[in-house]
Amino acid sequence: MVAVIAVAVAPQLLLVAWSQVDRNVPGQLWRTARDSAAESARIVAAESSSLDRQAKLDAIALKYRARVRVIDSSGNILNDSDYGDRPSSSFDRFETFFLGEQQSHSLAELDGELGAIGERTEVRDAPIDQPATSCHFVGLVYC
Repeated sequence: MVAVIAVAVAPQLLLVAWSQVDRNVPGQLWRTARDSAAESARIVAAESSSLDRQAKLDAIALKYRARVRVIDSSGNILNDSDYGDRPSSSFDRFETFFLGEQQSHSLAELDGELGAIGERTEVRDAPIDQPATSCHFVGLVYC
């Protein structure tokens, strides 16, 4: 009898446990975007050499497992370091095992749908010479 109850309750317990693991994800995404943007802004302001700047921005993107893109006031991309679509933790492998491979938009597909970066509302509205963070969800959270 106990085994039957355990089997019946196990899916609900797994769902509750999974909900607790995922409840901090939106805040973590926002903090990652905010912190990587702030660090990147400091690097861009301090580094005059594009090679040094590129290496340091790559390191920031890798550290936060994020995509760090720097654009100038005309909307031209000066740097694009992408480490965002690379799930690598043991939790990512565990999640893939139980939930299967997630088929969401890639960042490249999202870029194609949103159009030229310099023409996007969040880019036009961003203050110049200081980091700005704004997150959106369109099947994929991007900040």
